[in-house]
Amino acid sequence: LEALRQGRYHEAITAYESLLQVGPDFIETLMGLARAYHASHQPNPAIEYATRTIQRCALPEAYFIVASSFLMKGDKKRALAWLDVSLQGGFRERQRIEEYFSTLKNDPAYVALLRRPS
Repeated sequence: LEALRQGRYHEAITAYESLLQVGPDFIETLMGLARAYHASHQPNPAIEYATRTIQRCALPEAYFIVASSFLMKGDKKRALAWLDVSLQGGFRERQRIEEYFSTLKNDPAYVALLRRPS
């Protein structure tokens, strides 16, 4: 959705919510909502839509959204657990990981997680 790519998150959320009425199980719609809420720093709905996506399809990005959303909420333990799952699932966007987890760059558990072989 163009609105999401252009940073118009409220508009993207409204559009995806409308699409959800048509197809409540469409993975692209659920992931679009997860991405839009995540990008607009709304961790609770981001977690909700990412986990709904995961229930239908184990997308590594969905696990990452849950992980970084838990970090937004200040829950480091859950954030690292979900990040571990996303990495095991194949999420390899290192720049994005470093951006969202920058507050943990010196945390031993985080550093060990990133150093672990894939």
